[in-house]
Amino acid sequence: MRDILIDGVPILDLLEITGSTGRVAALSNCDQSSVSRLYRHTSDQLGLDFRKTQGRYRAHANQAVLRSLRHTAQLLRLAQGSSQLQWLGHPCSPLTQQGLEDERSLELLRERVLDLAVLADPDGLAPTWTDHTQPFPFGDWVVVGLTRATQPPRPAAVVLRHDNLEQPAVQELISLLRTDVLHTDVLRKVHRPFARVGAVDICHDLPPAPGHPDRGDAGTGQRRPQPRPGLAPGAARSPGGTAQPA
Repeated sequence: MRDILIDGVPILDLLEITGSTGRVAALSNCDQSSVSRLYRHTSDQLGLDFRKTQGRYRAHANQAVLRSLRHTAQLLRLAQGSSQLQWLGHPCSPLTQQGLEDERSLELLRERVLDLAVLADPDGLAPTWTDHTQPFPFGDWVVVGLTRATQPPRPAAVVLRHDNLEQPAVQELISLLRTDVLHTDVLRKVHRPFARVGAVDICHDLPPAPGHPDRGDAGTGQRRPQPRPGLAPGAARSPGGTAQPA
């Protein structure tokens, strides 16, 4: 069984960002039906009533539980380094083409679904920000310039929660973005947003219900062969080849 925090919450995050099980499947190297099973399993286990309404996926119950898990998940990402951060708005991010509005990006930042976002027109959020070489705090947010330009066109900038600004992983990513703001190939090679999600093999972890098309047994009563699970940590294998509890 996959871990709710490590495997389930990232899938919920991606669904809120992209609004598409197909897009999440592409990001997680899995099929849509497996993504659907995992998010529904996570929702059921936590009582979230997580579903799509008015074009967006979100939890309709137990939001406090989800916020707590997302805070924990963010702390784990920050501890693991810049390559694990969830962010968008830059050409090297796989989510660049999602075209989220600034208000939606701020909402996802507030909920800790995103760790930071790159905005093309930060002055729309911080109209009195004049020195783009210095971070500009406003409320819970802080804007960090990626270039030194002070005249139009407005320079791209990072916006993030104020409490995450001094995190080493965030500072590393901002430094990379500043270095490669005009040359994204290097950053694209060294930085893999959502890499941990891509490493998750969820395809056979939660079997479909009987008769589901993904099982390959619709109308036959036969189930598609599944991969044999490995030994659990601490388990020993008997001389006959069967696993025995430690």
